[in-house]
Amino acid sequence: MPYASLGDFLVNAPLYLPEPFPSATIRQPSNPGPRYLVVPKLVDRRCDKCGRTKWELQGHESAKERELTEFAYKCRNCDSAHFTIWLFWYGQPTTVLKAGQYPRLEIAIPKEFGEALGSKRPLYVKGMTLRHNAYGIGALTYFRRVIEDTTDEMLDLLEEAMQATGADPGSVAALKQARGGSQFEDKVRIAAEVLPGNLRPNNINPFGDLYKLLSIGLHNLSDEECCEIVDAMDESLKFIYTQLKTHMEASKGYESSTQKVGALLAKMKRREGR
Repeated sequence: MPYASLGDFLVNAPLYLPEPFPSATIRQPSNPGPRYLVVPKLVDRRCDKCGRTKWELQGHESAKERELTEFAYKCRNCDSAHFTIWLFWYGQPTTVLKAGQYPRLEIAIPKEFGEALGSKRPLYVKGMTLRHNAYGIGALTYFRRVIEDTTDEMLDLLEEAMQATGADPGSVAALKQARGGSQFEDKVRIAAEVLPGNLRPNNINPFGDLYKLLSIGLHNLSDEECCEIVDAMDESLKFIYTQLKTHMEASKGYESSTQKVGALLAKMKRREGR
């Protein structure tokens, strides 16, 4: 990973999962002598107290090779919230491992996504808990189950959005037919194929990404690789539920506004006809 992503790794990476950073900044005051990894002075993390995202490093800014080092960060805005990371690194290329974090990694569930998960929310939480502790293989099993159990809800949301935006009737019919299938992978594939361009911001096709992730063979995958797949699945799922939901709410809001405009114009026309 590039050194620029080390801050995100410190905040969001699973515990106990080694990650190479070949371009990491290393200091060696004397040669021969101990080597030190320099960590970012600022990282991004949402503060539960004030809602801001910038956190500043407190105290020392480097870790000695093969020694567990504690780093404390404080919110720059409220100046009262803190979180701490315990870091271990070694080797050439530089490999970094996060051995601890307090408060522990959070499981953030957006409102729309939480509502869509419904009774499957515990499965999602268990999957993310395993991911946070680097048990990627187990986490991926839970995530495939979450997708399997929520595919029909995703298709319902997509169908509603397509009908509201006047999508091709043939595509809507294909989506309805897909709902009657038995394989959730096939349902997601069809959704990717019929997703209209106006529901693909910047040509992003979250159903297409989800289908590709579901198609990856699970044999011989490492926990690290499974964690990466889980993260990508999580982003695709949240995009589907939050973006399509937002799109629908915006469409309904504009429809209401249009009705008001129409009523106003009719009123003006009647006045002019007097």
